[in-house]
Parts: sequence; C-alpha cells; structure tokens
Amino acid sequence: MIPGISTLLRMNMLTKDQAEAKKTYKSRVADIGEGFLAIEVPLDEETGKMVRWN
Repeated sequence: MIPGISTLLRMNMLTKDQAEAKKTYKSRVADIGEGFLAIEVPLDEETGKMVRWN
C-alpha cells in the first residue's frame, strides 16, 4: 500500500547502535512519482530535531 501525499509516516533506523535503533522519526509524504516516494526531512519525535545523516 502506497501512502498518499501529506500522510504522516513514522520510521525507525536500521542500525547496530541500540540507542539509535530505539528512536522514532516522523515525516510526511511530499511527492509520489513513477517508482519513487519523496518525504520531508524526518524529525525525531521526542526532540523535534532533524535527523543527522552521517
């Protein structure tokens, strides 16, 4: 099932770091196209801060 535009998504990172794996992030679907799904920058649900991609 593909979510619609503006649908709220909740996600967890797949990582070996246990602390990071327990965090939940939220985002919204920004655009849907042929073979892709674009989302807004994910925010940490607890702090509201943006995800830092390393």
